[in-house]
Amino acid sequence: LAGNYLEGKIRSEIRDKLSSYKLGRLQISKKLMLSEIPKYNQAKGKLSEKLGREPTLEEIAQELGWNERKIKRIISAILTQRGYISLDAPIEPSGISAKNIIPDPNAISVEETVILADLKEKLLKMMKEDLFTEKQKEVLEGILAGKRTTEIAEEMGVSSQVISTHKRNIIASIIKKLHIQKD
Repeated sequence: LAGNYLEGKIRSEIRDKLSSYKLGRLQISKKLMLSEIPKYNQAKGKLSEKLGREPTLEEIAQELGWNERKIKRIISAILTQRGYISLDAPIEPSGISAKNIIPDPNAISVEETVILADLKEKLLKMMKEDLFTEKQKEVLEGILAGKRTTEIAEEMGVSSQVISTHKRNIIASIIKKLHIQKD
């Protein structure tokens, strides 16, 4: 519950900040919102009715006597007005986008990436030794390929519990090997 509230507050803050900046090269002005959005909506509705389908940007532009760039600005203004703001839209004057500012909690750091690559390399070397059974190697290959326990189990035709047991045995073998190497 607190997470949803916090996420809503963050989105609201981002929307407020971004709407006060230029979005890309487009400045969303009050004049645009107040006078041109209704014209766009009216033309779009009229064309939809006439054509029996959603009109293209080109058709709307032709109907209004505007260029497609202006139509895109109107659509951007409508989406912004409704609370939809692209995280890819550059924030002027810096030119960076919101997705570059907002940290991704699921992102892996450079250090973690290097450690994982090194670990994967070591595991692949261990697989060439007689450290694991054939079944354990098959499970380990699935893990290294990023598969979930249930996927590996399905592919091998066994239960998830069997895969979990193989994982524990793989870890025990790795710990045993590392312990022996330490001594």
